[in-house]
Amino acid sequence: MTQTEIERKWLVTLPDNPENWLIELPRQHITQTYLGSHDGFSVNQVREIIHFNREHTGLTHTYCEKSNLSENVREEYEVEIPIRVYQQLKLFSLSTHDTICKTRWDVLCEGSKFELDYFPDLSLWMMELEVDSVERLTGHVYFPDFISIIAEVTGNRDFNNFALARKDRS
Repeated sequence: MTQTEIERKWLVTLPDNPENWLIELPRQHITQTYLGSHDGFSVNQVREIIHFNREHTGLTHTYCEKSNLSENVREEYEVEIPIRVYQQLKLFSLSTHDTICKTRWDVLCEGSKFELDYFPDLSLWMMELEVDSVERLTGHVYFPDFISIIAEVTGNRDFNNFALARKDRS
C-alpha cells in the first residue's frame, strides 16, 4: 500500500524506570534492515515486527520503500512479505551496520497518537507524530504529561532511522 507520510519528531526523556509502567501498553519490537539508498532520495528496507499486547504476541515481516517528495514529506510503499522473502532480502543489506532495533509504544494524548521509540543500542528515546498536512508541521502540540521534550528534530537527517542505523555504537 502506498501512502504519504508527514511527521514531526522529537528527542525525549522519560521518568526513571519507564519499563515499569510502559509494560502495560501494547508494544512492538522492530528490527529494521536497510537494503539501499538511491540518490539520497529514497531508501528500501525490510522489517521484522514482533507485536506484544495483553491478548497475544504476533510476528509480521514487511518490505518498505520510502521516497522523499519534499522536506518532511515522504511517499511510503509497504507490503507484508513471507518470512522466507524477508530472510532472502536481508542478504542484500549494505553491511551489518544497516540494521536498527527499536521498541515502539503507541501513546494517546489529546486525540493524537504518538509513536514512542526506544533505541537500546543508542540509549535514545524519540517520539513521532504523523500529521495529515504540511501545515500541521508547525504549531502547538499537546504532549503526554510524563514525557519531557529535549528538542524537536523534525527534518534533521541525523535523526532519521537510516542515519541512526549507521551511527557508531561504540
